[in-house]
Amino acid sequence: MPRKNFFKSTPFYILLTLAILGFFVIYPLIQMFIETREDVPILVYHDIMVESNERINLTTQEFAEQMKFLKDEEYSVITIDQLLDAWQNGSELPKNPVVITFDGGYIGVFERAFPILQEYQYPATIFVATNAIGTNNRYINWDQVKSMQSTNLIDIESNTPNRRAVTKVGSKSIQRYALTDSKQVIEWNLHTPVEYVAYPLGVYDLTTLELSRNAGYRAGFTIEYGFAHKNPQAFVFDRIPIFENGSLTMLRFQIRLKYAPIVKEMKSIRDIFESGGYEFLSNFIPVP
Repeated sequence: MPRKNFFKSTPFYILLTLAILGFFVIYPLIQMFIETREDVPILVYHDIMVESNERINLTTQEFAEQMKFLKDEEYSVITIDQLLDAWQNGSELPKNPVVITFDGGYIGVFERAFPILQEYQYPATIFVATNAIGTNNRYINWDQVKSMQSTNLIDIESNTPNRRAVTKVGSKSIQRYALTDSKQVIEWNLHTPVEYVAYPLGVYDLTTLELSRNAGYRAGFTIEYGFAHKNPQAFVFDRIPIFENGSLTMLRFQIRLKYAPIVKEMKSIRDIFESGGYEFLSNFIPVP
């Protein structure tokens, strides 16, 4: 009976996966403890619903529990302005800073998330898709936008006109339009400067960055499982997606909030295995 080659066997691949996973997870963890951390978690939500079967949204109860967790654990919810002013101009940040953002401009943010934010007096930024505002009952309208903005808790910024990936909309001139039109529409309606853009689907390239700077944005935001890093010259900042609802929503939230760099490495490894055709190995790599 021929001897089976161990290096081509399933146990070998499992051990290899665990070794790679151990390196990419343990190394960032060690860094987190040996370095002075000045990175800040920026959370990104979509819609907040009474009940939800869509993984991209949370329920009202789930969102309320997460905001209570931030309060109980003594996190300091700050604005994007406060964050960048500290990193670029030297002002001080409070202890345990965290930033809350929403993408799209869904009605659930106004009806369900906003009252909870008011209860805790937590500021937040809503990146709105300007073509969607007031178009149907899934999205907020301009009166609701103005009502939230008047409390000085809510900052309204750009999510481009229609939330299509900027790199996919067409020529450079069309990309320029996508970045400038939404900015101008918000400024015209709210009479306040728009300084930030959240790239739809988290997708951008060098052309996107060039056009964003030329349009007058101060910073752009993507969607990654990572903290925003302190860098006075940086233009793009990671945000941590808080999307999946269900029985483990709170546990996922706490893991991502505290250990986002580790989650980012785990997802990168899983993506590499999946793209390389090793889907059975990717099953051994959980992404909370």
